[in-house]
Amino acid sequence: MNLLLRITLLLGAAVCVAAQAPDIVIGVIHDSRAAVIGGATVKCADSSVTSASDANGGFSLVCHSRRIIVTAAGFETSDVTASAANVVIDLQPLPISATVDVTRAGSTLASSPASVAVVGGRQLETSAALSLDDKLRQVPGFTLFRRAGSTTANPTAQGVSLRGVGASGASRALVLNEGVPLNDPFGGWVYWGRVPGRSISEVELIRGAASDLYGSSAIGGVISVVNRPPAAHPFGDLDVAYGSDRSPYASFFGGAGIAGYIGSLAAEGFRTDGFIPTAPESRGPVDTAANVGRYSLRPRVEYHSGTSTVVFVAPSMYQERRKNGSPLQNNDTRLVELISGIDTTTKHLGTFSARLYGLTEKYHQSFSAIAANRQTESLNRLQTVPSQALGSSLQWTGSIRRQVIFAGADIRQIRGRSDETSISNGVATSLSSSGGRETTFGSFAGGIVNVRKVTLGGSVRYDWWRDSRGYSATRTIAGGAGQVTPFSARSESRLSPRASALVRVTPHISVSGVISTAFRQPTLNELYRGFRVGNVLTLANASLTAERAINGEAALIVDALDQRLYIRTGPYCLRLTNAVSNVTLSATPSLITRQRQNLGSTRSCGLEADVKFDPSGEWSISASYLHVNSTVTGMPGNEALVGLQLAQVPRDQFTTSLRYSPSRVGIFSVQFRSSTSQWDDDLNTLRLAPYSVVDLYASRKVTHWADIYLAVENASGSRVESGRTPVLTLAQPRVLRIGMRLNFTKR
Repeated sequence: MNLLLRITLLLGAAVCVAAQAPDIVIGVIHDSRAAVIGGATVKCADSSVTSASDANGGFSLVCHSRRIIVTAAGFETSDVTASAANVVIDLQPLPISATVDVTRAGSTLASSPASVAVVGGRQLETSAALSLDDKLRQVPGFTLFRRAGSTTANPTAQGVSLRGVGASGASRALVLNEGVPLNDPFGGWVYWGRVPGRSISEVELIRGAASDLYGSSAIGGVISVVNRPPAAHPFGDLDVAYGSDRSPYASFFGGAGIAGYIGSLAAEGFRTDGFIPTAPESRGPVDTAANVGRYSLRPRVEYHSGTSTVVFVAPSMYQERRKNGSPLQNNDTRLVELISGIDTTTKHLGTFSARLYGLTEKYHQSFSAIAANRQTESLNRLQTVPSQALGSSLQWTGSIRRQVIFAGADIRQIRGRSDETSISNGVATSLSSSGGRETTFGSFAGGIVNVRKVTLGGSVRYDWWRDSRGYSATRTIAGGAGQVTPFSARSESRLSPRASALVRVTPHISVSGVISTAFRQPTLNELYRGFRVGNVLTLANASLTAERAINGEAALIVDALDQRLYIRTGPYCLRLTNAVSNVTLSATPSLITRQRQNLGSTRSCGLEADVKFDPSGEWSISASYLHVNSTVTGMPGNEALVGLQLAQVPRDQFTTSLRYSPSRVGIFSVQFRSSTSQWDDDLNTLRLAPYSVVDLYASRKVTHWADIYLAVENASGSRVESGRTPVLTLAQPRVLRIGMRLNFTKR
């Protein structure tokens, strides 16, 4: 009996030892075309043991189980259980047609009737450009008020538009992050450095009127900046670089979690001495470099209740200081925001998402008059703009028999004013203040219905807004005499419907059509604040009414080769009425005076084409083209403008990029973009020349946690004309930057 017991115990121990003994898994990693993949990460599913495939795709790994996880850039993650010691693993390329949330219906590029574009994380990372707005120039039709980017341009010139709709300082596209507007509450422009680069996962864009989903400012489209999700395990991602014009840069994203709580921090700092924007042939002693120093800090704490609910609080701080090309023209901004939210998914009631946010901002700027010979400059105005915004939103998404439906509502109140001091011959002569309050409410509902080979979509949104407590006050300093002009409260409302259809002609070819409407209410800045740039004075207009638009478009969509080829092309046309534009009132050699006015109507019609082809995980090719004819079609009282081109809108834009990423060598990227000429004024007298720019990027992995890279913006050294005020100014010259990215992850 004792002998039998001993034998049993010995056999049990042997079985336990055998069960716990690690297995050696040896294998090779291929892509779908049997080409080897080197540099792939191979990890045991039940431990932190990792390895990497060699130049021939081979690897060996010691695991307690045969389940391994393989990841490689450009490929889908593979989770396999090896049935033998020697295994061959085939990785599939990441599909181009990814799911996008900006449509509110969770559609893919290929299944969306609307014109949707995605600038993915790999595209953002391998772009030679540093600022987000310059990275998004890969999308034709994405334009700021002028060609200069946010690294040197005054923030009031950073209003964004899509598809040739045109922009002034205010944007005709809505920019979102966390579902909350990034557009400045007072002026509508965008501070592109507010979201640190390392915390951005991708950027999704809807091109075309989208007020049915997002209300005001979405008259030309929507840009959604999507955050990277933080991980529960400790992680850190740091990008440090140094570039031309003494330009240090650092961007960080990292965090850790415990017991359902995850804390993360995104931060970024950038400074540059910049360059002199005035063209060399026009420069004088007053012309100095335009530059910026900006800093962003975004901590975040979130709580995960199981896998279905996330509650978070995310404060953020942003500050920038700028010199705008002369000794006396400067501005600075301080901005603080707090966002809280909850996202929850229920088994039977769908998904709910709620946001509550508040923002306070203070903006300072100085203005000057520059002599025609560029020899002297005199300060003529100081300005302080305090503003606040408070808002909330709620969205629900559900399904009935696999058909998607959604609904939601939002409310927002903005307060702001512009306090100004007029200066003459170095002495303050008068004080003025103007501003008001704007309250907006909107609600929407829509859905997507699939009937065999046809997808039908529809949505509608109702918006109501009220401008109140508007005023303009002036007071002379010497005599103390003053005047206050109140503006009557007024309200407007708008109904914005959309109808769409997509027909799948074959499994890989579809055709689609969309009809939609949109509007944009004037900003407090347009209603109440005047400004001066160089020798151009632009006056406010408290009588402005909302812009209105109707948009129609059609497209041919190809999604083939296992989602490695995506083509979308088709015409569109957007008619805008009551368009707010800077209209010239008078012009002299020393001063051009303009005023914001509602033009009768404009029309932007064109052809749009996107092509993306990822033949393998190593190669990626994309090209996009936009042709648009944007003209004034009606202007009561000023027929001379009819038939003229919209300012700041080129007729043709083209971009293409080629990325090659052999895992055993590095990543190489070439980007090319070009634009035809455009006008800088409403009278079509100040022409900006066409341009073509080449950007280069190369990186190499030096360890499994570190990469070095080299980026060259405008490697071709092209001269890019940005503005005429009427003095010619230029956009970014050639910029060289070298950097290192460090990624630390503890599992």
